[in-house]
Amino acid sequence: MDFLSLLTNSMTSQSSVNSISRKSGIDSSDITKLLIKAIPILIQQLSSNASSEQGAQSLLGALGQHTSTASIESQIANADTTDGSKILSHILGGNSSSVLGGLSSQTGLDESQVSGVLSNITPAMLSSLSATTTAASKVQKNKKKGIDLSDGLDMDELAQLFGGAQMSSSSKASSSGMEDVLGSLMGMSGGTASSSRKKSSSSGMGMLDALMGGDISELSSSKSSSSNLDDVFGSFLGGGSKSKKSGSDSSDLIKSLMKMMY
Repeated sequence: MDFLSLLTNSMTSQSSVNSISRKSGIDSSDITKLLIKAIPILIQQLSSNASSEQGAQSLLGALGQHTSTASIESQIANADTTDGSKILSHILGGNSSSVLGGLSSQTGLDESQVSGVLSNITPAMLSSLSATTTAASKVQKNKKKGIDLSDGLDMDELAQLFGGAQMSSSSKASSSGMEDVLGSLMGMSGGTASSSRKKSSSSGMGMLDALMGGDISELSSSKSSSSNLDDVFGSFLGGGSKSKKSGSDSSDLIKSLMKMMY
């Protein structure tokens, strides 16, 4: 399960959707329908923005201002929609009108409703990306230095953010404790994770492989191509075939940010 899948699952949980519904007055089923279509587009747009050095630096600056470790559900319930609206505008840039209009026609919501719902999730989206990118960078740097990761990667906050189990302080240093959290993040039971026990460094890397939708042992130097809006809607809203898979977009996004953190 990659970062996009974890993020989408957390943001479309019943409790998260109910929080938005109470704040917006929009039916929960319409919110869920919108989020399923919108979140991959936002991730792809973020990936496109971060494909340049300037864009990645700008996004890293924004991530530094959004570091909440509260659960996504809690962040959505307490979202500053003014801040969220600014984030949304920055993510979509000149494509704002086209994207919001496209989502409106696909969901039956008007553009102001679409914008309102997305403004409730964008701060939590940045916090989630911040936590994931920081964890990924820490693992990669420690791996290059040959550092034992058995107790060097604290996944508590990341697990809590995505609604997973939180390790007790007594189990943080143990390999099995790490695997239980990784298993929760990847949708496995603790027993399943423990039955496939590996070295702690391998577990850490495997978890990040899952979050990013692929191998992170090599950070590609190639830049993502600019998004074509037709491709975005072709891929995520039912037509066309040019766009990359959404899992690849989430992987490219985290890799681009990691490169700027070295």
